[in-house]
Amino acid sequence: MSIEQTTNQVNAIKLYVRTDRMGSTITSYIPQIIYAVHHGLYIDYTPEQMRYAADTIYGKVLQEYINVHNQRIGGKPQIMDHKQWLSPDEWAVIASEAVLAVKQDIGSYFRSKILPEIRPRLLALAEQAGFTAGIPFNLDKVILVHLRLEDVAHLPSCNREAECKFFYNQLDKGVPCTDPILPDVNVVCQRPIEPSKIMSIIDQAKTEYPDHEVYLVCSPHNRVQAMYPRIMTGNDQLDLWLMANAHVLITSISTYSLMAVYYSCRSDQRVYMALWNHPAAAGFGHPQLDQSKLNYFY
Repeated sequence: MSIEQTTNQVNAIKLYVRTDRMGSTITSYIPQIIYAVHHGLYIDYTPEQMRYAADTIYGKVLQEYINVHNQRIGGKPQIMDHKQWLSPDEWAVIASEAVLAVKQDIGSYFRSKILPEIRPRLLALAEQAGFTAGIPFNLDKVILVHLRLEDVAHLPSCNREAECKFFYNQLDKGVPCTDPILPDVNVVCQRPIEPSKIMSIIDQAKTEYPDHEVYLVCSPHNRVQAMYPRIMTGNDQLDLWLMANAHVLITSISTYSLMAVYYSCRSDQRVYMALWNHPAAAGFGHPQLDQSKLNYFY
């Protein structure tokens, strides 16, 4: 049964709340909201159970948007028939179901149809939190590089191109992206990127923007760090705000840096995105579905 057919029988979604860190949890909310908005479905959720809504500006604006959306479509149905996600605990499944519904990548849909509505509130909350003051560099003249290290530094690299192609093939078939059971495709690819690859992307960005400074957003223990200054404020929300508003951003294999791409408040941001299974499931880099047209690398 196709996704379009299932929406004829349902009038709501039950917001699935992950138990992961901020990046994975909030980037899982976004495709669910997109799916509901696209199909005019009520978003059924319990405010107290929506993690990162009360204690982050990013979750807060999403919760407020959900409330406005629910009012916009007429409020809570008397009898709710919830959409059944194929496998809600799999990040890629929910993301790809939304991609198949809207026929474009999650980032371009979110930034064009939802972010403009929540941007004023997001900016106000960021200012209240002090995120816009005392920035140690010029956001218009900076290349920020996110390095995910603290929880994956001990892991080897993997074939991310193979897993992306596998997910693109599933999207081409019109089916949600589920983990492949293939010996040559490793889907557990939240790993550090090889320093030589990071350096080549930094060099590419510096060639394009020679007057920009390079700063790393990372934890210690990487030899790339010795070459550039490191910024880590101890506040995940502030670090993400800086990444989202830097002129040039180089992402890591992390939903945290993917979240920065979603929440970017500047239309001229230049993004070099590391592709792996999560962005692939979200439509980034797909030959037909990708409308973000970022600079992708494996």
